[in-house]
Amino acid sequence: MFSCKSNLMRSIQRISGRNNSGKITVYHRGGGIRRKVYFIDFFRNPSEKTFIVCGFIWRINKSNLAVLKNSLQESYTSIIACQGLQLGSRVFNSECSDQSKPSSTLNVGSNSRLGDMPVGSFVNCIEVNVNKGGVLIRSKGCFGIIIDIKEQSTLVRIPSGQIIAVSSNCRATFGKVTIQSRIFKSRKAGHSRWLGYRPTVRGVAINAVDHPHGGGEGKGRVGRNPVSPWGFKVFNLYIYG
Repeated sequence: MFSCKSNLMRSIQRISGRNNSGKITVYHRGGGIRRKVYFIDFFRNPSEKTFIVCGFIWRINKSNLAVLKNSLQESYTSIIACQGLQLGSRVFNSECSDQSKPSSTLNVGSNSRLGDMPVGSFVNCIEVNVNKGGVLIRSKGCFGIIIDIKEQSTLVRIPSGQIIAVSSNCRATFGKVTIQSRIFKSRKAGHSRWLGYRPTVRGVAINAVDHPHGGGEGKGRVGRNPVSPWGFKVFNLYIYG
């Protein structure tokens, strides 16, 4: 429904396992369907203040997305969906304000400075460097907790249990990342081919000119210590064979 709206989707380069001269450097890659990825707004420009949730995008094995519509312009953007977001919910991008006055527009999914959020808030998509976009806590079901707010830095407990100090001017999204998701289960061999994975062949089943283990009549043994396709020794491990 939203794939044709604005610029929510971007095309990506296909991976074929070849370098810039066309030689295969990574085996068993290539083919697959033409892919596009959704553009996710990790920067949350504070000049665009009010948005309305107009839809959701369910992704396989990844965090779901919420589609936001600018209330003043006919433009769309997408963010990582948070628990509690519903159709018609209002989301705000708060500008920098006085640190002594916590932000009054802290709805689920809203974006604000860490210094403007109260202690104990659940946050996600945290910036590490100011105006560089959210890079921390973006996986489904994850969240961070604001432990303490100081003049220059804010202490946040991340999902690993570690407590990190982030600049109070860095921005974050209020709430937890949604835990709902679709799990991909391969139902046939063609699914792997659609994703760009080609079959893996044993070295003993390849011609002698293509692999040190190849050649011979019938199901011949390797006849030597296991080696890679380029002849390097591999101890107690078969690579491509």
